[in-house]
Amino acid sequence: MQERIKHWWTNSALPFIKALPGKLKLFFTTPFVLKNLGLMLVAILTFFLVITKGLDIYTQHGKSLYLDNLQRMPLDQAKKIARKGDYKVVVFDSIWKIDLKPGVVIAQNPAPGASIKEGRTVYLTISSATPPKVEIPPFKDAAYMYESYKRMLEVRGIQSSIKEEIIDSKQAKGSIVYMTHNGVKITEEALKEGFLLEKGETLEFVITKQIIQQRTVPELICLKLATARFMLESSQLNFDAYEDASVIDLEEAFIYKQTPDPGTSVKSGDYVKLFLTLEQPLACDEDDELPEIDPLEDN
Repeated sequence: MQERIKHWWTNSALPFIKALPGKLKLFFTTPFVLKNLGLMLVAILTFFLVITKGLDIYTQHGKSLYLDNLQRMPLDQAKKIARKGDYKVVVFDSIWKIDLKPGVVIAQNPAPGASIKEGRTVYLTISSATPPKVEIPPFKDAAYMYESYKRMLEVRGIQSSIKEEIIDSKQAKGSIVYMTHNGVKITEEALKEGFLLEKGETLEFVITKQIIQQRTVPELICLKLATARFMLESSQLNFDAYEDASVIDLEEAFIYKQTPDPGTSVKSGDYVKLFLTLEQPLACDEDDELPEIDPLEDN
């Protein structure tokens, strides 16, 4: 067996291998083979160029665009800009804004400055022509106080103003009496049944006010505190007492000084400082009659 393999290698395989380079050279140098190899190379190069050019054309067709800022523009203008930029716009939502005309672009998606492809759709949010309606709360939710109620209305997009202030001694200053809309009176009962109003509307209010009453400080020097207390309460004034070391019974002590001075004009509820001592001041006449109480003076 070994002899056969040796004979095959020596007489067949080895001579073939030695002759192979020459045969290949002869094969590839023949005109026919050279012609076909050239055609194959041209075909490969042509295929490569076609693929490269096609990809370039496809990429240019979908090239990135710089998205314009369409916000604060009327919708018609935004559409014109989109057509020039080879992209589309679609209204996705509408929101009512009190400070904007209807049909103005409020927001866009993608955002301004984004890179987009040709033909991309940009979604817009525009200002609505119809304001939404909101429910007006009852006065009791703000404890009937105008300033608190005003803030509640502002959160709902409703404006408010004071139409009139009326005197009402039974209610605190700034309490709501009623409100009106377009001249129609609206009470708490109407609100309990449910009252809707468009955002941006204005409600006018009638509220309470207080009278600032002026008082005249009476002459209190030489009087006992008990008498002065009565006179001050009659004038709707308060007092602070400052007694010296001699005073044992405040009610029986005498007033030797007061601040403010007698005849001074003050507001009701203000305080008068009274300085007390045990003995009646020497300048006082024991036979003096009780001073008359000054009548109340209202401005």
